[in-house]
Amino acid sequence: MTRLTVLKKWFERPERLRAFGIWMASRAVELGSEDAGNGHVGELFDAARTLLVDVDILSPALDHESTRTLEHRLWQFQHDYKPIPFGSCRIIKNWNLYLVEEGLRLYLGNRVSPSNGYKLAADYCQHYDPKYGTSLNGPSRTKVEEILHFVVNVELSEEGV
Repeated sequence: MTRLTVLKKWFERPERLRAFGIWMASRAVELGSEDAGNGHVGELFDAARTLLVDVDILSPALDHESTRTLEHRLWQFQHDYKPIPFGSCRIIKNWNLYLVEEGLRLYLGNRVSPSNGYKLAADYCQHYDPKYGTSLNGPSRTKVEEILHFVVNVELSEEGV
């Protein structure tokens, strides 16, 4: 995962971090909607899809109150913790909804640190394979390439191309 640390420097511009948060949330909605089904998970994906429809990924402008409300709903849905030695561990019921939540949090500025953008990128790219564990392997390549395309598009946009 440390190979992605180059993103920390790139995320030093707050507008890049915010755009990445919205891109990541949109990408997670795309990936998660397919198997969301009905019920509460489906409702949350529908709400996220509605919020993010037609958003300009490179220069996002979302209603702050609606975004904050959805981010809070997502947090409440997965706000269960399991006690472990020396602390607690958050129970994530739906990984893609977690990525949407974290992406919206970046956009809202609740986490403006470049390290949080890097962590979200690493969370998105990690892939578990019993032969290699959780790291950048196999299917991670496609996700790293998606992030690279996002970075290139943002930089082209900044140059006015």
